[in-house]
Amino acid sequence: MSNNNENSTPEYLSFSDFNFPDKILRGIYAYGWEQPSSTQVLCLPTILKNRDVLIQAQSGTGKTGTFSLGLLNNIVPEHGSIQGLIILPTIELATQVFNVISSLAEYMELNFILCVGGKTVRDMLTYPDRATILVGTPGKLGDVCKKNIIRSQEMNLKVFVIDEFDRTFDKDFIPDVKLIFEKCVYESTQKIFISATINDDVRNICNDLLYDPVEIVIRPEEVSVKGIQQYYINVDRDDDKFDTILDIYKSVVVGQCIIFVNSKDKCNVLEKRFKEADFTINHIHGNMDRKDREMIMSDFVNGKIKILLTTDLMARGIDVQTISLVINYDMPFDSAQYIHRVGRTGRYGKKGFAINLIGNDNDYKSLKAIEKYYSIKIEELPFDFAKLL
Repeated sequence: MSNNNENSTPEYLSFSDFNFPDKILRGIYAYGWEQPSSTQVLCLPTILKNRDVLIQAQSGTGKTGTFSLGLLNNIVPEHGSIQGLIILPTIELATQVFNVISSLAEYMELNFILCVGGKTVRDMLTYPDRATILVGTPGKLGDVCKKNIIRSQEMNLKVFVIDEFDRTFDKDFIPDVKLIFEKCVYESTQKIFISATINDDVRNICNDLLYDPVEIVIRPEEVSVKGIQQYYINVDRDDDKFDTILDIYKSVVVGQCIIFVNSKDKCNVLEKRFKEADFTINHIHGNMDRKDREMIMSDFVNGKIKILLTTDLMARGIDVQTISLVINYDMPFDSAQYIHRVGRTGRYGKKGFAINLIGNDNDYKSLKAIEKYYSIKIEELPFDFAKLL
C-alpha cells in the first residue's frame, strides 16, 4: 500500500482545475459549492486516476463530495448499466448521500436508486439507456444484488464506494458486504473506502479487498476539528447535567443543537423533561420506526426542531450546517467516536462549539482518554462563555 503525503497538496484552487466534464461542473455550482475542500483537493487527483483509495478524513471536510465527484467522473454515463454502488451503515446516511450525489449529477441524466430498509426497490429507470448508481445500506443492497432485482441493466461496476467503513465492517454487516463484493465487484472495479477513523482490524479487512491502494490517512493524534471550540463543564452529580443545559440556554442564544446520550431510554426520559421546560426538541435512535426517523430528521434539517436528542446513530455524516452546538450529555464509550459527535458542528469551516458534561469519575477518565487520543487539550468552560458563542 502506497501512502500519499498530506503536505504535498497540489494547486487545485477551483473545481474546474480537476478538468471535470461540463455537466459535472454545472451540477457542482448549482449545488452551491464554490471551492473544493481540503479533503477534495488532497484525494480527488488520486481518485480521478482510477486508483483504489483508502481515505481517513475528518468530519465536515467534504468526504461525501470527494467520493461522489470521483464516482461521477469515472463512470461512462452513456452506457446503460449499473456502474456505481455506494454502501453506508445507516438509512439516514444513505438518504443524505443519495440526495447529494443525485443533486451533483442534476445535468448528467443518470439513474439513482436508493436501497434502504422499508423502501421497495423497483426496476423502473428514468433513463434506461444511461448509467445507474445504487446507494444504500448493506442489508438492502445485498438483497438487491442477491435477487437480481434490477434486471433491465447488467451489472458493470466501475466504482465501488464504502463510506464510514469502520462502521460498515461491523460484524453484523460483514456477510452482506462480502455478498455484494462477490456478486458485483470485478478486478477492474475502482474501490474507494473512506472514514474519519480506522483501526488495525478494519485496515486488515480493507487490505484484503483493495488492490494496490493509495492510503491517505490522518493519524489519530492528528485528527481534530478546526473551527470547533471544545470545552467541558464539571457538575456536582450526573443528575445535575440537565439543569446545566438549562443554564446554558438561559445565557446564550443557540441556533440548533445536538445532545448525545449513550442509551435509547435516556433519549426518551430527557425529551420529556425538556418538553416540560418548553424546549422545541425531539429525539431519534435506532429502535424507532424508519418513517418516524425520516420525519424527525426532515424537521431538524428544515429548522422546525431546534434540539435533537440522539444516540451515536446520528454521530456520523449528518450534515446540517446550522448546528452551532454539540453537547455530550454522556461521554462516548470509545474515544474514536468523539470526533464523529463533535464533527456535527463546525461543518465546512464554520464556527462550531462543543461542550462535554462531566458528572462522575468515569466521565473524567473518558475526557482524559480523548485528550490523549487526539493530542488535544479541552479546557473548562469559562464563566464568560456567552461571548464565545
